[in-house]
Amino acid sequence: MKTIRWKAGLCAFVVASLSAGMICAAEDVETEPAAERMAAVSEDRTMNETEAALEPFSLSLRDGTVLTIQNESGMAIQSAEVAGDEADEPLSESGESESAESGSDAAEENDTLIVTLVSGDGAEHLFEEFPASPENPVLISDDGFLFLKYTGSDGNSVYAYETADEVTFEKPKTKYITDRVYIRSEPSQDSEILGVAELGSEVKVFAARPKWCLVESGDLRGYVGRARISPSKEAAEAAVATEETLRAEIAAAAARAAAQAQAARSAAPARNGNTVVSRQWVEDCDGSGNGYYVVKHANGSVTYEDG
Repeated sequence: MKTIRWKAGLCAFVVASLSAGMICAAEDVETEPAAERMAAVSEDRTMNETEAALEPFSLSLRDGTVLTIQNESGMAIQSAEVAGDEADEPLSESGESESAESGSDAAEENDTLIVTLVSGDGAEHLFEEFPASPENPVLISDDGFLFLKYTGSDGNSVYAYETADEVTFEKPKTKYITDRVYIRSEPSQDSEILGVAELGSEVKVFAARPKWCLVESGDLRGYVGRARISPSKEAAEAAVATEETLRAEIAAAAARAAAQAQAARSAAPARNGNTVVSRQWVEDCDGSGNGYYVVKHANGSVTYEDG
């Protein structure tokens, strides 16, 4: 098939510090409803404020549209090549198309592009599932990898990941868990679950790839989805506070429901106390033919009525 490529003009000037913004592939964990309610905010809360941004750069798409991308990656981009979805190259194994493991990762729509960005140091960064029409696109980075953050159709943050091999760090990095997540034996959704890294806990990161981090948590050593890790302790503490607030709200709602149910049970006998369950005629034993009724009520009381 014919591959069409465009060379995009780029505007990028190095400005200050490296962004600490974290994006990542969130892994689904079996948790109570409170965690499900937090799913929408868990991605944004792992992000860190960027100290300084580079000038945005433009990318010319197949239909002639010029896409402006904000650059908060801390990396100058000197060139870009874009190929449409007609490219002959298949997705490589490191693309890891695992939607369940990575939350809202890769492109949300089927219309994707293959994009190569070349940073100021000459390194190439390949995106095999770059969205064709991202809304509010921002280029960010972590551990030397580039990611495109944009707004999905549901209003939540979505991420496209570059394709890259695993990198081992000379010294482990200290990071923090921003949502309860499985620790796996391999960087794959299908690999063995070794345990769970708890929300707010500190881990040591020994290696990383775009969607996964190799961590040590207590006696466990394995991979977790990048979306659940942040270099910011404050981000983890904020996540803990959010969960505690949600848990408190759920507990309060459950207590109110229990109190209302108890009040309803307590009020039931009073409302039904005069309800007649049975009425039995009893004749006087003097043979007069007179008598009375024995009346039983729903609350267990008995009354007598003249005949």
